[in-house]
Formats: sequence, structure tokens, C-alpha cells
Amino acid sequence: GGLGDRLRLLGTGSRRTTERHQTLRMTISWSYDLCSPAEKVLWTRLSVFAGEFSLEAVEAVCGGEPLADERMIDTLIGLVDKSIVLRADTVDSPDGARYRMLDAVREYGAQLLADPQWYHARHLAFYLGLAREFQPAFLSGRQRALVDAIARDQANIRVALEYSLTNGQAPAGLELATACWGFWMATSRLSEGAYWLQRLLEQAREPTPQRVRGLWLASWLLSGQGDNETASALRAQARAISAPAGRGSPLSGRDAVPESLAPAQSVLRGFRQAMRGAHASAIETCDEVVRSLPDGETWLRGSALWVKSLGLWFTRSLDSFAECQRA
Repeated sequence: GGLGDRLRLLGTGSRRTTERHQTLRMTISWSYDLCSPAEKVLWTRLSVFAGEFSLEAVEAVCGGEPLADERMIDTLIGLVDKSIVLRADTVDSPDGARYRMLDAVREYGAQLLADPQWYHARHLAFYLGLAREFQPAFLSGRQRALVDAIARDQANIRVALEYSLTNGQAPAGLELATACWGFWMATSRLSEGAYWLQRLLEQAREPTPQRVRGLWLASWLLSGQGDNETASALRAQARAISAPAGRGSPLSGRDAVPESLAPAQSVLRGFRQAMRGAHASAIETCDEVVRSLPDGETWLRGSALWVKSLGLWFTRSLDSFAECQRA
């Protein structure tokens, strides 16, 4: 990739290679030589991360001989002291210490990493675990903090998804992308969510509940972007898997979709009701959604109130419309 090309450029003696680039390459190599054996190992293992990463992630992904658990923090601090690893958090960071590496430093470590597949697999497993915790808790009073946390890990989620696509782990990647549905929607990243889901669905073709879930979610994301033709085709694929299974099967459309997505489906139903003129039904549907949501949930509540306001506007209930808009 681009980083690999950059380091190859730094190491060549071509006329295009500037003295500054050669100096940077030598500085990185010199810094590596100054590290202890444990620090060298941790440096290479940290290369599987992108952007920011937490101490919890370091311990989960980079552990194992010769890095004993009780020495992990000391080894990481050693790399921080040598400016190989940089602190990325602030004093008021909600989730504790976070770290990052410069791209050239990370790529140098990646070239020396023993068994990269093993550590990338652990990296994927860690962020899949975070997504599994995020999905059921998304529609809660912790929503904003949870979305912010996923946003801080977005670079690593992208790395994990790309690894899953290129190393035969598409089913795990599909689960990861689907579990992040609330993040894609709440942050208006519909295009990126649909991009990953479509690529993963091309590989994860087994008729599993996860595939049905991914097909439905991808169709919603694409509908939100106006690509109704592709969205309709994906829904047809989901129904083709679900129909033979019958109601109550894990493959049925209702059971394959996560429970946390049901209120979002209701808001979408309310929007469709409003658009076809069933304004009273749209208002009632949205009121039911708002009543079902926990205190502190903001994204879906706002979506439901916006759809409700459409129904109020169309029925010329202007005072109620204005109140709904301010809610």
C-alpha cells in the first residue's frame, strides 16, 4: 500500500529520495535498535492498529510471550518515553489512556512483525467484541458516549473489516459491520456502512441469519441514499432466504433482524405512512416509538419526532408541529 511504498522510498538511494527521507528512515531504525527486546516485540505487534487505540486493546491484541501481562504496561510506557508511541488522549478523555503511532513508525514495525495474520485475527476479534457490546446498548441513555467511542475506534474498525475481506473472514466482518448499524445511521455514514456491507455480502453468501440481517440493513442504508433499485434487490434476496424457513425460524426476516432495530423499522414505517397520506397512523406510530425509548436516547427519538412533525404539518396542526420541532 501507500505506506509500504513510502518506506521503500525512504530506504532507496534513488535520485528522488531526499536526504530528509533517508534521515527519517535511519532515525526510525536507530530508535528500534535502542529498544529493549520486549519493546521491539510490542512495537511490531502494535503495527496492526490504525489511528488511536486503547490500553485494553493493546492488552487483548498484543499479549503473549515474550510479553508477560504484568509487564505490558511498563513496556508500553517505555515506547511512549522513546516517542515511538504517542499519547492521543486528553485529561478529560472518557475512556482513559489512548495511544497512536506515526504512519512511518507503524509501517516499519509491520515489516518486522512475526505472524501478522495471527495478530490481525486477534485485532478483528477484539473490535468485533466491542461491536457486539455496542449493538444492544445503542438505544439507551448511554447512546452518545457509545457512538463517540466507536467513532474513536473507526480507523481500527476499517482495518478489521478490510482484513476480514482479504483473509477469508467475511462472516465475522459482516457481523462487525452489521453490529455497527447504529453508528452508521446516527453519524450519517450511510454510504460507508453500505459500502462495507455490500462488499461483505458478496463473500459471505451462506444463507445464515447474519446474511439476512446484513441484506436488510444494507437495503435500509441504500434507501436512505436514494438507491431504491439496489435496496429493493437486496430485500428480495433477504426474502428469498427467509420465506422457505417460515415464521419462527432464525432465518425469518423478523427474527433475523436484531431486536434493537425494531424501533428504527417502526420510524421507517411511520415515514412511509406519512408519505402515502396516512398521517394519523404516522403520528400514532411515532408516538409509540417515543414512549418505548429509554431516557437519554437521542438519535431515534429525534427521528421519530421529525416524522411525527411531517404528519402534523400535513394535517395543518401547526401549533403541535412547532412544539414537536422544538422537542
